[in-house]
Order: sequence, then structure tokens, then C-alpha cells
Amino acid sequence: MERNITRYWVGVARISLRLLVGWLLFTVCFSTPVNANEETEDFLPEEGIVLWRLQPFNISHANFLKLLPLEPLAALSSDALGIDLSRCSIASGTVTLADDFRWELAVRFSPSPTADIRQLKSSKFGPIRTTQSNPSLRLREWTGTGLSVLQNNEQWLAGTEKSLKTMLSQDSKPHRLISSLQNRTETITIALDMKSLAPKLSKLLKVFEISPFSEEAVIISECCSVLDHVVCSVDIGSSAKVQIRWVAKPEADLEKCNEVVKKVLKRCGDWLIGQLRQSFDYSVRTNGSSGEAFDAYLVRMKNALSDLVTTKVERREIVTELVEIEEVLTLAVASMASLQLADELGDFLPRPQTELNMEMLTDALHSYETVHRRIPPRTVKDAGGKPLLSWRVLLLPFVGEEELYSQFRLDEPWDSEHNKKLIDKMPSVFTNQNADAPAGYTCYLAPHGFVDRREQTIWDAEPLLLRQVNDGLANTAAFVEVETQSAVPWTKPEDFDLRERELLDHWGTPPAGGLIVMLDSTCYDFTKLKEKKKLKAALTANGGEAINAPF
Repeated sequence: MERNITRYWVGVARISLRLLVGWLLFTVCFSTPVNANEETEDFLPEEGIVLWRLQPFNISHANFLKLLPLEPLAALSSDALGIDLSRCSIASGTVTLADDFRWELAVRFSPSPTADIRQLKSSKFGPIRTTQSNPSLRLREWTGTGLSVLQNNEQWLAGTEKSLKTMLSQDSKPHRLISSLQNRTETITIALDMKSLAPKLSKLLKVFEISPFSEEAVIISECCSVLDHVVCSVDIGSSAKVQIRWVAKPEADLEKCNEVVKKVLKRCGDWLIGQLRQSFDYSVRTNGSSGEAFDAYLVRMKNALSDLVTTKVERREIVTELVEIEEVLTLAVASMASLQLADELGDFLPRPQTELNMEMLTDALHSYETVHRRIPPRTVKDAGGKPLLSWRVLLLPFVGEEELYSQFRLDEPWDSEHNKKLIDKMPSVFTNQNADAPAGYTCYLAPHGFVDRREQTIWDAEPLLLRQVNDGLANTAAFVEVETQSAVPWTKPEDFDLRERELLDHWGTPPAGGLIVMLDSTCYDFTKLKEKKKLKAALTANGGEAINAPF
């Protein structure tokens, strides 16, 4: 899915897994025995959206992970924290979103009985703080993270200030899904509480800049309406087993739940394929047999992935299992290595013609300025200010089309009885062969539409000399390549009005769209980084933003 999994799932996973990965990194590095009775009380705040529980000692001793470089990782983790976390039999935590849009993290764990908060690295943690009323309770701030670590006898807590106060409060209630986590025997368990997520949904969509009308938002909303919670468990031993239990609400229709789960799984598969497609070098994907072969591989891979996932219904739960996980990991490693090799080989392949076209047009713009002492106006107008023809017509003499240029009547509109006969004679420099646009239509447009000087593109500030572009030629856009649905007749004085439409929604995807060419004639695939702020910075000529291509 070119927009991929839901951006929400990615975001929440990143927030929770940052902490998880941290623990995993440290715990897989050690092999010190642990007392089986050394378990932490799994009380966690009731407002958590994401809950997780793992067994560090079992992870560090899993045969499935025995080929990891444990010794180098052990040295790195020891230098980072100064404490052996592998002696935790259980570590658990929650992630939620506060009313002020800040993430609240809470973690409970028990390292070895001899572990002391004073052993934490002073370069990473602040001075010890305690109180006279409870001297056994000691706290140290984790510098630069917004988190703190607290030791209370053998019990250790970590998290934001609010989460620590909640866990220490006598009035706090345990999370309703704690028992679900405690009853799981798998090595890693992650739960998503849809009941806690639902009232914060609109806020989360804003945090991750997801439109409430997007497909992702619709899927999330459907999940909240029919699911009570989702539990993902990973059992790591001689091999790895992954199971996801989608627990329906008591009043929900089970068939409806099953359909929603299928949508989520399909989006996940599309996301993985989309990530591989984006990672594969643009020049390789758009050149002849190599591009066709890669597309064929993606089709075969998508079919293979669907065979690795099984789904069944058990009472009020839809159970999804990922079988042959070793094959998935092997596939991931092999794919990354293949993509890296393909990127290297891509340097020796010819560049896509559409990229050469856009650079040629930018060179023509420079040549026009040299002759006319200004860049071409976006539209040719009559004495009354009525738009007649496009800038594309004015560049014809500078792309080797002097004869075609001489046939135009510059004092007549583009669709006059005479000029409209020339539409079908569109030069190849305005054509992307991969775009399924109508004859005489081009996807190469000039972005425009802003009046404020700091927001103006080069096409808004008329007349303009290139030396007046204060943001620098390498950081200022000349043209963009949009999707075929936004293509226009090449002679028509019409381009992309930024006041009327959001450019990122009409950019398209390579090889049929998605390019931006800067005033230094350098072309980029901008779809790899769809950020409004950076796009606006690239479009403005004198915005003064701190941006350096290739973004």
C-alpha cells in the first residue's frame, strides 16, 4: 500500500517499540542465570493504549537468536547503562497519549537483587533524588529523554513523571488487560486496547497527520467499533511463533470483525510490498526488463506472504498466526541485500527519460532567462490581461522546436481555431511514456498560487531573475510532475494552483509522476518523503527555510 499499513499503526508501534527494542538490545546480550521467582508485579496504569510484557532472560537464551553477536552487544549495553538488565524475568510497560498530546510511558521491571540505581552511568542519568519520608525510594532522571528511573527496594519503575506518580499512587487502578498479559506464557506479548484508543482516536490522527477521511482512518475507526482489544504474542524458542488475537466486543457481529481483520492484514501486506518498491532504486524500477522483472517478483512475493498467514475464528476471537517465521526473516535479509546490490547496479543503467525531460526543461528556462533577462512568464496574456498560452510554448525555441514555435499565433488563445490544431504536435520533451495521459496532455506543471512574498514560488514573482532566488537554485523547485489525472493540454495556460489543491495528494507515483526538478536542473523522486513542511520549503523562492536537497 503506497501510503502503507496505516500510518497510525506505524506511529504507535514506533513509540512502544522504541522502548521494547531498547530492552531487547540489552537483554539479548547476557547469559547470567536468574532466579525463577524474581518476577515483578505487573500493575500498570489503566489508561494505557499499548501494553507490552516480555521475558528478557528467556529472550537472551533463545536458540532462535543464538547467532546474534552477543559479545559486542554486551559491551555496548554495559557502556550505555552500567546495569545488567538480562536478569529480569519479566518486564512490562504501557504507552498512552496525554491530553496535551504528549506520550506517557510506564515500565516495571526487576533487575538482579544486587542491582542499585547508583550503578547507572552518570553520563546518562542525573543525580539521585529521594525523600525523608521514604528513603528507600530513589529516582534518577534519564538525561535528554523526558524519562526517569525509580528504584523502590527490588521494584524498579521507569517512565514519564505523570506515569511514575500514577504507578506509585495508592488510588490507582490496574489496567483492565493486565490479567490477559499475565496469563500469556509467550516470550513477548503486546496488547492494543481499542477501548482506550477510541476516545483518543481523533487526537491520534492529528498527531500522525492522518486525514480523518483517509482509508487508514476509516480502518482504525472500524477496528474501534467492533474490537475490544488486540493481543500479539511472540514465542521464541528453537523457532519463533507469532499469533494475533483480535477480540471482538460482546455486542459486535463476528462476521463484521472478520472482515475488518482481513482489511488490516491486506493493508499490512500492501505496506510491505510498497516499502520494497520504494526502496528499490528509481532508475532500476523504471528501466525496461529490470523494472518488469521487479514487478513480477513483487507479485510472487505478495502471493507467498499470503500463504504464510492463517486465520481462524475461535468463539469471540479471530486468531491470526504467522507460520514459518524463519522464512519471513530470511526473506527480509535477502531482500535488503538484493536491494542494496540493485541500487549499486542502478548507477550503471540509463536514467529514466522523464527525468531527462524535466532537466531539459529547466535548462531551457535558464537559456530563456539569458536571452530575455527574466524567466518566462507562466502565462502569455493579451493587452487586457486574459491568459492565452502556456510557458511551455515560450520554451519551444530552447528545446529545439523553433519551427513548431513559429506556427503559433501568440496573440490568440490556446484553443483558438488556429492554435488548437497544434496541440497534437506536443514535443516528446513534455511527455512521460509511462504516464497514461491523453494525447496532447502533459504532467509537467509549474507550481504557483501564493501572494505573500515569503511563500511565492518562482512562478508567482513576475518578472523574476534567477539571481533573485535567495533560497538557492539547488533548493528551489522549477517544475513538478503530477499524476495523470491532473495532466493538462500542454499549450493551455494552466498549471498547479497551490491554493486550490494539496500537491501531495496529486503528485503521483514513479514512474508515472512523483518527480520534482530544482532550478539547478537536479531531479528528485519526492514521493519517498511526503512532508508538507519540506515540500513548501522546496517550492518557495525566498522563504528562508533551512532545507538542503535532496531533503
